[in-house]
Amino acid sequence: MASSPPARPATRSRPRLDQALALLDLHGDTLAAFVFEPLVQGAAGMRMHSAAYLPDPRPGGAGAGVLLVADEVAVGFGRLGTLFAMEQVGLSPDFLCLAKGIAAGYLPLAATLTTDAVYDAFLAEPAAYRQLFHGHTFTGNPLACAVALESLALFDRDDVLRHVRRLEHALGEALAELRALRWVTSIRHRGVMVGIQLAQPDGTAFPPDQTVGHRVAMATRGLGAITRPLGDTLVLNPPLSLSLDEAHALVDIAGRAIREVLG
Repeated sequence: MASSPPARPATRSRPRLDQALALLDLHGDTLAAFVFEPLVQGAAGMRMHSAAYLPDPRPGGAGAGVLLVADEVAVGFGRLGTLFAMEQVGLSPDFLCLAKGIAAGYLPLAATLTTDAVYDAFLAEPAAYRQLFHGHTFTGNPLACAVALESLALFDRDDVLRHVRRLEHALGEALAELRALRWVTSIRHRGVMVGIQLAQPDGTAFPPDQTVGHRVAMATRGLGAITRPLGDTLVLNPPLSLSLDEAHALVDIAGRAIREVLG
């Protein structure tokens, strides 16, 4: 009988991740992939973790053959200060899912990158029926691809990643002033991605029927900015072309909208 893999050390700071890793160790030989958003979970409410939070989930045992799939649709192409978030995590995934930023948000385009090992697994004579029939109706749209190529060229020509790091600092300075608002319970910020958590002054959540996050987001539009709510989390996720002055103005508008709705 095969011995069980050694248990990974659990930590107080990441109980859910530890639970997932334990399942990989026990049942990894029946699982295809471990899918995650590195550093920032966007649609989950701008939930963030450090680069050290996520270990390699495939050190051995049953999970050794599980494919690592990094979803960088939201965080890729400079949003967090590096071209890809996985550069900061320090892991090489088997799949890298990209979209949105690949064409700077101007036209819809997506790409899935994988390793030579995965690619080679589908190479065979036609009779083997191992081919990956991945062609689709809108694959390789020439206009979207042209926009993506120009956007990628701008990263070098305009030193976009350096500008993102300056933007991150400017946003951090401006956001510090929002922490004094009694309805702001936390601010989650990395790169140009920001989640401003709103709650009642005693820290309890607003009743859902008050739709506070939605009302604040709509109020920002009347003040000159477009923001998005995720429940009662106000999301700031500006374009990388934002100027430093505009970064301060965006945060100022968010504060004014919060006061307008709740003040």
